[in-house]
Amino acid sequence: MNSVRKQLEDYLRDKSPLDFASGTLQRFAWKNKNGTLATPRSIVRRLEELAEDKILIVFYENGSARYRWNDGTENPERKKVQVVEQLPTGAVKISYV
Repeated sequence: MNSVRKQLEDYLRDKSPLDFASGTLQRFAWKNKNGTLATPRSIVRRLEELAEDKILIVFYENGSARYRWNDGTENPERKKVQVVEQLPTGAVKISYV
């Protein structure tokens, strides 16, 4: 039997380009190598590890994490930067690049 990490990796690769909420993935019956069910917390740890290793892309939406297979078409390192511009009228323009 494969590790939970390997099972998650295979599942998300097979379901690419779909993304899944962390809570949804925690509800599946993932089994550890010894046949016992993985706890939701250990599933979250494996998802976080896969995201840190850039195997998965993680998005945060309304306080919830969503995970997707990193197929290389997106740059997970790119984050939007807030740009604040002072206008001549004294107003402030905020944009994201």
